[in-house]
Amino acid sequence: MPRAQRMMVAVVFLGVLVWIGLTVATGVGVHHRLPERGFRVPDFALTDLNGRTVTPSLLAGRPWLLHFWASWCSSCLAELPELVAFAQAHPEVTILWVSVGEQPLTVRRSLDGTPLRGLVGVDPDQALASQFRVRGLPATFWIDARGVIREVVTGPMTRAQMEALLPRLDPNAF
Repeated sequence: MPRAQRMMVAVVFLGVLVWIGLTVATGVGVHHRLPERGFRVPDFALTDLNGRTVTPSLLAGRPWLLHFWASWCSSCLAELPELVAFAQAHPEVTILWVSVGEQPLTVRRSLDGTPLRGLVGVDPDQALASQFRVRGLPATFWIDARGVIREVVTGPMTRAQMEALLPRLDPNAF
């Protein structure tokens, strides 16, 4: 093979390697890794306790938390008063409480008398938790008004931690 052809093959091969490297490094075309911090929240449909469908587009235009929990989860129950107090202090932030692996009746009973603000959805087959790759409860996705995930927290949060995360929901901060 003449030297010019070998050089051309080498340049094309190098170009393909650079393209593959950039694609992997930037996440272009790697949507199966979602949802992660910095990416838009993926579309989903969830049924709330009143039988209505909740979607991200319903929550668009204001910051919101996607909070995965369960009534049998002791860490979730310990965090509950902190999150309720945060929600009451910040009505500009909507909370979508998602009960994982439980039926609506169980959720209603466990929340009886709890002054939750926001929407309460059920994920009895854990499809949404699986889509969001939830590996432990509680898990909270902090989503700004543009629908971008700004923070992901696994484990219980204190009120002080929630207050510290609140500025991250400002889309102008990025």
